[in-house]
Amino acid sequence: DLFLESAPTRLLQIRQSVTDPKQLAFHAHALKSMCLNLGCRQVVDIAQRLESLGKDGKTDSAPEQILELETVFRQTKVQLLILRDKELTAASHQI
Repeated sequence: DLFLESAPTRLLQIRQSVTDPKQLAFHAHALKSMCLNLGCRQVVDIAQRLESLGKDGKTDSAPEQILELETVFRQTKVQLLILRDKELTAASHQI
């Protein structure tokens, strides 16, 4: 739940820092770290690419990467919500 609440804010920060390589790298790294804990590999891969773009100071392709990131995040969010709901259902049956 914490991830699902905080990740959209991080995505917004990434979108807003598209012209600031240092901030782009910072926010992409933070999102990548959050996603590593949950095993969200596709989001991790794109966040890593954005982090590298920021570190290299080359943000020309960042807008396309951000669009891909947002799409993949939406797909990941759906899967995480399904998993969360299954766990909640299983927990309620154990009570």
